[in-house]
Amino acid sequence: MKNFNDHENIIWRGFERFYDLVMLSLCWLLCSLPVVTVIPASIALYDCMARCVCGGEGGMLGRFFRTFKNELGRGILLSLFWGLLIGILLFGYEYGVAQVSDMIHILYLCAAAILLAVLCWVVAIESRFVYGIGMLHRNALIFTFGYLPNTLVITASLLLGIAALWFAPFLVFVVPGLVANLQHRAVEKVLRKYMPKEEE
Repeated sequence: MKNFNDHENIIWRGFERFYDLVMLSLCWLLCSLPVVTVIPASIALYDCMARCVCGGEGGMLGRFFRTFKNELGRGILLSLFWGLLIGILLFGYEYGVAQVSDMIHILYLCAAAILLAVLCWVVAIESRFVYGIGMLHRNALIFTFGYLPNTLVITASLLLGIAALWFAPFLVFVVPGLVANLQHRAVEKVLRKYMPKEEE
């Protein structure tokens, strides 16, 4: 039979987890404000979720900013590349696809969802491995189709997060952390299969 102290511990652990989600979300928001830094901020967010919030390591905020700094140069290049790609997709949808047949419309949206899935894998893989840009995207594409159930989870969590922020922007103080947590649960076991034992 659980005593009151057990109940207190559950409440305290829940409060700690909520605090971690809020702090990481705020750090992500702060570091994403220049826009071109959104990918290094997302890499730092995922890294801290995996290692600190879920992995039990200390120094969460220090690790976030170290990871952000380490990923900044490369991450800005990734942000520019993906920003351009997403911009082209949005432009094409607005001025081309939206006026054509329903079938092409659906195919276009499916292609956009696949690209979002690849981007989610890029962020997770980049936080755990060191690859060249080409190999990073190649592996992300392989993981997208090789681990389809996990891909569906991480893509759905990102889309739900975007929808939540669209309808309730004030949730930005917790949604990024929640999305990172859901994505971590979906992909971390996959990534660990490819990691040397001492890095787990």
